[in-house]
Amino acid sequence: MPGTAGEHTDTIGVDQAVERRTITITITVNEHPVQVTERELTGREIKQAALDQGVSIDLDFVLYEHLGQQRTRIVGDDEPVHVHPGSRFEAWPTTTTADRPGARR
Repeated sequence: MPGTAGEHTDTIGVDQAVERRTITITITVNEHPVQVTERELTGREIKQAALDQGVSIDLDFVLYEHLGQQRTRIVGDDEPVHVHPGSRFEAWPTTTTADRPGARR
């Protein structure tokens, strides 16, 4: 009989058996499309996804998020970012200032 000593029975109610759909969101990092499957990622996770998909960056690069109207902001490695299709990022070495997004020339 299920539930007797020594037996383990798992039951899942209908409301607990909701299947999660996998989503794919395309963002860009240094003008390269990058596919991610989470809506919220840290700066490090964005850089790692870009690296894994062939974008030529390093994990120690500084990540910038494009905010529109020629504005950017730095995203910290442990900082969560809500991404959406079309989110744009750039990653640059920490010593490169002239080439970073929004740099004055």
